[in-house]
Amino acid sequence: MEELLSFDSNVNGFFNFQRVLSIDAIINETICLDRKAHLFWEIPIIDAKVNELMYVLSFSRDAKFKLNMTGDTKDAKTFFAVKKHELENKKKPELSFVDSLFMMFKLRKKIIKAQAECKAYDNIRQYTHNFGDYIFYKSMNFRSTYLKSVADNKNKELNQQARKTAAEYDLEVLLLQSNTLLFSCEKSFIKLINFRLFVDFILMVRSLANVIL
Repeated sequence: MEELLSFDSNVNGFFNFQRVLSIDAIINETICLDRKAHLFWEIPIIDAKVNELMYVLSFSRDAKFKLNMTGDTKDAKTFFAVKKHELENKKKPELSFVDSLFMMFKLRKKIIKAQAECKAYDNIRQYTHNFGDYIFYKSMNFRSTYLKSVADNKNKELNQQARKTAAEYDLEVLLLQSNTLLFSCEKSFIKLINFRLFVDFILMVRSLANVIL
């Protein structure tokens, strides 16, 4: 838990592609462009390839829609229905490069908030499920005020333990999401810079170098 609380999302995960895509670097590259480069981007086949690339980098399909868990018995039915649909249609939802960047920004705020709540309350505010009371009343076959008073301390103890465990796991999952998106973005960026731009654009620039004057 100490390691989770001490994780600084603003320091860890400063990705290389953010340094490469700095405003100064982009402005410098734009200044260096000559007339032939502008003519190149106006070629219809290049324009189509750019649109295709932008679509791949920005379109996330179903990955943007999270599963909403309410805590009741309908959750399992919804979860397995979605998983069955994905298996039948061979879907593997993942966020696009652009959406991943926005999601990492949102996650940094959530991580900081979760860390603050764990330190202050030893749990997270969004977890309101009373585990001890749930088990108690689920097991009861009749109502009894006396029996409830006997079980109150045990129920409160179980409630607190469950909330502490939930807080730790919630924070762990938030960090896991952030690191997963970071890995995905770095992998996509390396593929973009070292392969896709070279194959789709640089090779074509060389082939058309003697045509565009």
